[in-house]
Amino acid sequence: MGNHMRNTWKNNPWAKGLCAVLCCLLLGGCVGLGGLAYQFWYHYGSSGSYEGVSGSTAAENYRQNAWDLFILNQHKEDLTYLGRQDYKFLRGKLNQSRSNFRYRVLDMDGKELLSNLGKENIADQVTQVYDTIFTVSESSYVEEIYTNSDGQETMRGVLSYNQDYIRTKAEAYASTYDSSRSANEYVLEWGITSDLDAGDGLLDWQQNADRYSILVPPLAIAAGVCGLLSLISLLWLLAAAGHRRGADGISLSPLHRCPYDLLLVLECILCSLYLAGGISGLEHFFAPLIERSAQMPFFFLALGGVTAGGVALALPLLTTLAAQLKDHSLGRRMVLCRIGWRFVQLLRQIPAHGRAVALASAFLFLYAFFCFLAGNEGSFFCLLLALVMAIAALLALLWWLKGWQSIRKGGKALAEGNLNYVTDTEHIPWDLRGLGVDLNAISKGMQKAVDQRIRSDRFRTELITNVSHDLKTPLTSIINYVDLLKKRNLADETARNYLEVLDRKSQRLKTLTEDLVEASKASAGVLPVERQRLETCQLVEQALGEYAEKLTAAQLTVVTRYPKEGAFILADGRHLWRILDNLLSNCAKYAMPGTRVYVDVARKDGQVLLAVKNISADPLNLPAEELLQRFVRGDDARTGEGSGLGLSIAQSLTNLQGGKFRLQVDGDLFKACVIFPEHH
Repeated sequence: MGNHMRNTWKNNPWAKGLCAVLCCLLLGGCVGLGGLAYQFWYHYGSSGSYEGVSGSTAAENYRQNAWDLFILNQHKEDLTYLGRQDYKFLRGKLNQSRSNFRYRVLDMDGKELLSNLGKENIADQVTQVYDTIFTVSESSYVEEIYTNSDGQETMRGVLSYNQDYIRTKAEAYASTYDSSRSANEYVLEWGITSDLDAGDGLLDWQQNADRYSILVPPLAIAAGVCGLLSLISLLWLLAAAGHRRGADGISLSPLHRCPYDLLLVLECILCSLYLAGGISGLEHFFAPLIERSAQMPFFFLALGGVTAGGVALALPLLTTLAAQLKDHSLGRRMVLCRIGWRFVQLLRQIPAHGRAVALASAFLFLYAFFCFLAGNEGSFFCLLLALVMAIAALLALLWWLKGWQSIRKGGKALAEGNLNYVTDTEHIPWDLRGLGVDLNAISKGMQKAVDQRIRSDRFRTELITNVSHDLKTPLTSIINYVDLLKKRNLADETARNYLEVLDRKSQRLKTLTEDLVEASKASAGVLPVERQRLETCQLVEQALGEYAEKLTAAQLTVVTRYPKEGAFILADGRHLWRILDNLLSNCAKYAMPGTRVYVDVARKDGQVLLAVKNISADPLNLPAEELLQRFVRGDDARTGEGSGLGLSIAQSLTNLQGGKFRLQVDGDLFKACVIFPEHH
């Protein structure tokens, strides 16, 4: 029920209008009442270092009148008409019978020079005696030299007091100021009578103080209450901004849809004109009222009205700000933000180096301009601006270098294989931030690809292992039964031929299964590697000896070339033997009969190269990269006994030992090259 009532009031335009009027009136009342309370307190409250009427502005005026009268009395013979009139007025004002102010002027030796005490002592006439020291310097008389058209020089004295009141005697001084002239000090003793029986300004001040000083606390309290209520009403208006009857959520009115920066400029212009007119009106029509205590309320009533009008002008600006902040559309609606966004988009279309050149050129131009102004005009402000720009440029450069260092660190970590490293993109310049985001994306993409590859290899290895294991059991039974049948010496020739075919195919299937498992393990890198120092030429000779019969049967002639000093490498003997076995087996199966097979071992640039070359019996219509894939064979008819795994296994085993496997195909020329670092 309570929330419903609050929402109803927020959506009611009449309630908003009433609250706006109350806010303006209350704030105007706060300013008017507060100003009136301050004026009463200032005039009739605090007395500074004096007590009561002695600390009033009226007493201060009487002190100054006494001093002015003393100055005029010192130059009585030189007074002008205006001076004599002022002298007569001040003597009458400070006359003992017309004034409650008592005084006497003494020199520093205590000699009385002027007073209105008569024959009585000042202490007997006043409640308390105060001392004030005044200084008169002879240098107050300034001499100026004028030259007329005839070239004649005349000297005229100028008095600092008022030359309209005192005729100054010309004195022939050489300069306009002589620091050797001494200053004379005088003491003004003064006080105020306790009974205040004379009807002067001091009596008027005391009567006004008794009348108005008691009004200061209630006026201050009333001003505080008005200020608090105006603040509450303003907060309610801001809370209700953006809520409209019949609409859910925030719904902006036509006023609240205006761009805030344009509205701010318009409000500033209107408020400036209004304040100029209001202040001018107060000065011309109401300012004289503030000098009279009884008419002060009228001045502050007018001041409160002017304040209420100013608040009424400012309220649309505040409510628009609140509504657009709630709608999250303040920046989107501002014209400056739109222009800035378009400018940023335009900059983004410019290449990065172009933006850098434009920014650097603008900075150098401004810096040179401020330095020029500072040098030509001697402007400290321009020099300070140039210094600030230089410091800002240095800080920006250091910030950019720090961001670039972060990018380099991320790239280095990525190059070293640390895919878990994340480059910080929160505290680097915007032109480097995109590069940092791309590095992080590459790292995540590579990590994802590696994880998928690992899962794929693991799944493939497990699949091949499981399938080969499932094949081995029945295959072993088939091979065993074939072996048993061969031992029975079957009389039927056809049955023996069938048995030979079955034996040959089962052995090939066994080899294929073993090769498949080995290829899978080699590519996954799970085979154990025991490196040792091996002499390559000797190992090649042993392999050629093992394959001598097969190569001879295939009508192939082997040509070898070895280095004289031998070639030593660090490798696993079993895996290297399997590589040679696959390469020589490939020659025996696919090389053209009646051709040569070249087996070369060479040392070059700290590496040992083992090359096997032969001429293919069938056309090689595949690129070298495809021949390295699994189950790919050089003969498209697949009439040979190969499985298509030999070269793939050789490549995987070479890479597993830290070597390189290269394959070249040039027409029918087939060349396989195994490269290992030389071990000394």
